Amino acid sequence: MDILMQLKPSQYLYDTQNKAGIPFQSQRQFGFIAQELESVLPELVRNNNRLETKDKDGKVITEATQYKTVNYDGIIPFVVKGIQEQQGDIQQTQTEVDQLKQELEIQKK
Repeated sequence: MDILMQLKPSQYLYDTQNKAGIPFQSQRQFGFIAQELESVLPELVRNNNRLETKDKDGKVITEATQYKTVNYDGIIPFVVKGIQEQQGDIQQTQTEVDQLKQELEIQKK
């Protein structure tokens, strides 16, 4: 849960007019900013290089670029563990509430 609490979900739009020619979707996206996630879970962020492309005459069509990608599947185990921890807390709290109810009933009698 400590790791999950450090994550900052975001919404963003891709630069669909990027000079590297990466075909990003124009719709609003939900996820994590790779640079922010990298400070918490660096294993889930990958650095990528896209080479420039040229036409047959040598004219640059798309520029070279570096970018980061996120392994979203790698976040799933942390979410599952967080839910398990919360469920344990809920069950413990429910047990305490049940005990207090029993004590209150005894005191009422």
